Amino acid sequence: MSDASPLPPITEGTLFEGALRFAQPASGYRAAIDGLLLAYFSPVSRRLAVDLGAGAGMVSLALLAHGRATKLLAIEQDAATARILAKNLADNAFASAVVAVGAVDHVARSHRGAADLVVANPPYFREGASTGSANQHYEQSVRAADPLGPFVRAARLLLGRQGRVCVVFPSRDLEVLVDALAAKDLHPRRMVFVHPRADEPAHRVLVECSVGRPGGLVVEPPWTLHTGALDEAGQIVESALLRAVTRDRPSGLVDRSTTLLDERG
Repeated sequence: MSDASPLPPITEGTLFEGALRFAQPASGYRAAIDGLLLAYFSPVSRRLAVDLGAGAGMVSLALLAHGRATKLLAIEQDAATARILAKNLADNAFASAVVAVGAVDHVARSHRGAADLVVANPPYFREGASTGSANQHYEQSVRAADPLGPFVRAARLLLGRQGRVCVVFPSRDLEVLVDALAAKDLHPRRMVFVHPRADEPAHRVLVECSVGRPGGLVVEPPWTLHTGALDEAGQIVESALLRAVTRDRPSGLVDRSTTLLDERG
């Protein structure tokens, strides 16, 4: 199903030194560097990659642009944000990607076992916190009693044999993430802690999981975002920052070359 509804107000910029065009909502939640780090951390998908809670598509775009995926399903609950996501994929000629509108665990039921890579940058804030976002669905998801539950359930439904799930999450709540994953028989195999600076505690953690028995975890060297001499993570940040000055743009129509499925049910 394609959707020619008007876009909400957006700002536009670029990613990777102008290589990709990137639009996002003019107000509310804004895409952060976490999504780019998640895409870089993720292994290559040989079959189908699924981006859970894809937002405006920063993770999806990075996976496709850097060869981590060739076939991709991006799931976004908010219909207005999904239209921006579809625009971004179409504007960058990723016509093979499909956008599905609906709750992640609901859409996942239609694609059981189809994915060999599932990525998620789940909304998660401590109880009582607010993002200040104008996006009602986003605010509801971070305030939910079990904000991780839908993402973990969806990942387990989607994952085929020998597939991997990759998540970026606040490092202070790593135990919460590991417990939620373990409840669905997903266990960490690889992990990287991300530090703002070399002398500061980690603020994010990247985790790669698979189905099976616990054990065999490899903790890789940490990534530091701000250093004098840029390491790998610093180079990602340096090249991926929005280079163009964002500008207001009137609402337009979604490019129909990207498939937009309404699976809200």
